[in-house]
Amino acid sequence: MGRWGVRPPLLVACSLVSIGGLVAATASGLVQFLLGQAALGLAAGVFFAPGISSAGALGGTARRGLTMGIFGVAFSIGLAVAALLTAASSRLGWQSAFVAVAALGAAAGIALAATALPSAGPAG
Repeated sequence: MGRWGVRPPLLVACSLVSIGGLVAATASGLVQFLLGQAALGLAAGVFFAPGISSAGALGGTARRGLTMGIFGVAFSIGLAVAALLTAASSRLGWQSAFVAVAALGAAAGIALAATALPSAGPAG
């Protein structure tokens, strides 16, 4: 994943999730809400490449495909769960889903900072 490895882009992605969630949750208008959504979308894009690279490296040569597949499925399940959380949050207000996303992004960033990751992705 280039000069800095996978950790920095993953930490940036977790930060963008937290910022985007809070911006969307506190939106007082459409522009602010869309900025929060844009940050969340950017976070997903920043997260995917180093995340799948790390999964492949952690799986090793024998399990690279399996671990990368599990990562992809988990990523997709996360998107589906996010939609369910939004629907379920109707009782608590739509902002609660974005607050939860922001909290999960912060928790993921803290866990990531304390976790050993491979210095490089899988060899081509």
